[in-house]
Amino acid sequence: MSPAETRTGVDAGTLARQLRDFTEDVLAKGTANQVAPENLRELVSSAVRLYAAATEQTGQEIPPVTEQVSTTECVVLACALLRAQNLTPFEMAVWFSRSTPVHH
Repeated sequence: MSPAETRTGVDAGTLARQLRDFTEDVLAKGTANQVAPENLRELVSSAVRLYAAATEQTGQEIPPVTEQVSTTECVVLACALLRAQNLTPFEMAVWFSRSTPVHH
């Protein structure tokens, strides 16, 4: 099994493409409100955990989104993440000053 392959045999690239295609289909149909909240929570939670582990292991931030993600979409998620952990913008500022710059 390759390092990018999971125990189910699905590699990260295939999974990422499937999720991208699913997202594009849902957005095109205007049915995002029909995706169950628990499914969204699982997807975001898994992505957050994987991203955090990868950045810790590499010692640097990895650009977290593609150019298809708007500033508004990023801020919506960032605010939701802060609220989910009961963090204030001030606490976020402390973490922000500690983080490593993103390398493009």
